[in-house]
Amino acid sequence: MTIDEIIDRNKQAGNSFFDSAQMHQWHSRVSSIVHEGPGGIFFVTSEPQYDGVRRRSVRRFVPETGAVKTTAWGKYETNAEAQRQAKKFSRDPGLDSDERSWEHQSPEVSK
Repeated sequence: MTIDEIIDRNKQAGNSFFDSAQMHQWHSRVSSIVHEGPGGIFFVTSEPQYDGVRRRSVRRFVPETGAVKTTAWGKYETNAEAQRQAKKFSRDPGLDSDERSWEHQSPEVSK
């Protein structure tokens, strides 16, 4: 799966994670690298944190709903570190136990 396919499926499902206004508001950047395996489908984003430093987050795509869940928000200082963790999550279904409940769905979908 490519990041473009993830974006398309997220939007088709009525979710708003990749909404351009939201991405602009949060100054988010999305890596084109996708890690897919028995543990799920993961990718990396980066956003400036409250201290002004840009950090990376690991996100999980849920194909059944088109949702994006945050597995590790702002935990990684480098892209390489975040990509290693995303790859690790994709290989082992038990590693994303600290996943947050944010699903980044539009209000109409989450009702």
